[in-house]
Amino acid sequence: MGELEDLLTGLQSEPPPLGVHFSGHGGPGTLLFEDAEGGEYPVRIDELLNNIRRVAPERFPRFFYLACCHGGDPPTLLSTAGKDAPQGGLPATATALHRERVAQVVAYFGPVYDRQSTAAEAAFYAEIANGRRTRDAVRAARLAMSRPFIPAVRDTARDLPTVGQMGLMPFAWAQLVFYHRGPDYPLDCPIPRRYAMTLEAPPQREEELVFLSGRSRILRKGFIGRRKELHALRHDLRQGKHVHVVQGLGGLGKTAFCYEALKLYKRLGWEALMLWCAEMESETDPVNALLRQFSDQVTQRLGEAWQAILAAIDSHAATQPALQRPAVRLIVLLGTLLDQPGQPPLALYLDDLESLLHGPNTDDAAAVGTWRSAEVAELWQRLVQFARTSGGRLALLASCRYRHTDFASALVPLYRLPADAVWRMLGWFSSLRRLSVASRMRLVEQLAAHPRAVEWLDGLISRAIVQWEDRHGPLPETPTAEQAQVEWNDIVAPALPSLTQQLSEDLLFGALWERVLDAPARHLLVRATVLRRPSNWHLILALAVETGEDGADAAIHCLRTASLLTEVRERRASGSLERYFEVHPHIAQLACQHASATSELLRQGHRLAGDFLEERARYSAGWSDD
Repeated sequence: MGELEDLLTGLQSEPPPLGVHFSGHGGPGTLLFEDAEGGEYPVRIDELLNNIRRVAPERFPRFFYLACCHGGDPPTLLSTAGKDAPQGGLPATATALHRERVAQVVAYFGPVYDRQSTAAEAAFYAEIANGRRTRDAVRAARLAMSRPFIPAVRDTARDLPTVGQMGLMPFAWAQLVFYHRGPDYPLDCPIPRRYAMTLEAPPQREEELVFLSGRSRILRKGFIGRRKELHALRHDLRQGKHVHVVQGLGGLGKTAFCYEALKLYKRLGWEALMLWCAEMESETDPVNALLRQFSDQVTQRLGEAWQAILAAIDSHAATQPALQRPAVRLIVLLGTLLDQPGQPPLALYLDDLESLLHGPNTDDAAAVGTWRSAEVAELWQRLVQFARTSGGRLALLASCRYRHTDFASALVPLYRLPADAVWRMLGWFSSLRRLSVASRMRLVEQLAAHPRAVEWLDGLISRAIVQWEDRHGPLPETPTAEQAQVEWNDIVAPALPSLTQQLSEDLLFGALWERVLDAPARHLLVRATVLRRPSNWHLILALAVETGEDGADAAIHCLRTASLLTEVRERRASGSLERYFEVHPHIAQLACQHASATSELLRQGHRLAGDFLEERARYSAGWSDD
């Protein structure tokens, strides 16, 4: 996270940190942190120094890298400063840190582009890793910034400049400044070279099992996006809310998000315990199978003590028949575990909770998204009740593809990743990283912010590149515009239909379309694809015209249950949540392919949405309606 408290906590760690790298945004005399809700929290440098003196007066680092804009600029040089700008001769951030016993400070004058700063940092730390002095590392970073650089569409300066400020940066090397006092000792001993090293080493995708006891593998490093949802989760935890169901399309990263959520719980002193519901999908008695999985995991932790507890529960079950029911027994065992001496609060995670719900291949289409049995429903209700009445001892976290009314108050809907997160994610995959910037920029739109689509496309592109290079030779490292277009036509475009087919199968779209959606729901889904951004309930309702209000509600409910209509939540300034809805681009593409009268339905969608918004704009003061 990027809160001020995170920095202060880090400075108090053991052993004391040698240096600090700040990679956020900044202004003259100011660093921009996050507040507890993920919003902006500007901190003046004098306030930052006062906080460090308060909590860690002897922990000022030897070295500080300000990888933000305006680290070397004092506020008095900012001619456009408003009336609330800091006054009174506040020094530049770098100057103030240097005066406050930080022997070495590296900073930028003026705005700096992200890609330039990243290149400078890679060159700088490569020199540090070679055991060279800081001034030599700064020289290498300046050399990296002196290379010709023309900002592309997705290159932005860290303080978001106006269009007039975009362009060539021929003297960017002069922005980087180095403050130093005293002997210039190397910050690090040389790291032995075990592998070939370059200044711009590609990131490595290192995966691990979820908390070492899971069945799902996720990235060990490089979690991308979902900061907004994580901040919302932190807000709930502070409010004492400990029941959450992360819901959304398959492949959107629900397990990865829950993994980050469990790490958040662990930092707060909670212990994590995972149940893998996907293994229960073929079980005739899924609750009893979950009970066995729960008991096996706790046995690994408590050993013989847990066996004694199980024996005691068995003896009580002879006189208390309710304990023979798996749902009741699991709740009793959970309470017994929490009552053990020294047991910290427990975060119970149920992965792939949809395996306990009816899927689209069930014989009864109306049953999709409902519990597989009364015993499963009872277990969920008892777990929720236990978590809410446990006094902060139990948290319940689950990931689920489908939506259920039992989740309404606990729902955390996941929707598409931001485009910039997808752009960064492309760099984690070796084959996609070989494509030209132009091709990757086009792919950001094609992949529609779907993490699993990125992973699958990497495999398809890998094969396509091998076949292309076998015929034409190596891909050009710096392709021209014409070569980039050839790359798209010959390598990328032919792989996209296979990707669409894989996604359709993974999302079970064919079964949902044929077995679950009735005609009004299908028509509404296709019409809703004309909306370019998330829309409120009333606009979605206006697109369901042929069935009356009750039928329209039923169509929307059907699409939401199957996760074909994605819910997007925005927090208002007052703190309340506002709901919007959208059709994910992959779902939109599949729906238009499956519909029999797509052109007519799209024309209807444009007309209905236009009529609704035209009428709304007559009375609304909201700019978005206009």
